[in-house]
Amino acid sequence: MALAIFDLDNTLLAGDSDYLWGTFLAERGIVDGEEHERENERFYQEYKEGRLDIYEFLRFSLRPLRDNRNEDLVRWRAEFLRSKIDPIILPRARELIERPRDAGDTLLIVTATNAFV
Repeated sequence: MALAIFDLDNTLLAGDSDYLWGTFLAERGIVDGEEHERENERFYQEYKEGRLDIYEFLRFSLRPLRDNRNEDLVRWRAEFLRSKIDPIILPRARELIERPRDAGDTLLIVTATNAFV
């Protein structure tokens, strides 16, 4: 049995799941849309430039998890996965994952996105 390791964002997905989660929350009015989008964009740019302060980002990005009921979060996550993630799963990614899965290999998907999302 082998281990097959895949990156999630911008590899298996045609986008960044963490960034899209923030966008999803803003679109639904769960967070202040203008402020959240501005900060989300700033953090995303810092991430792409390799200068993200992870602790500052985590305080920002995990705030909705702290400030909302778990029941609501679970419902929103299901909607998020259907509306934002399913459409950006790359067809080639599905093929790449199926090959080692069919061979009985262990699959590992790596991401910096928080475990809830």
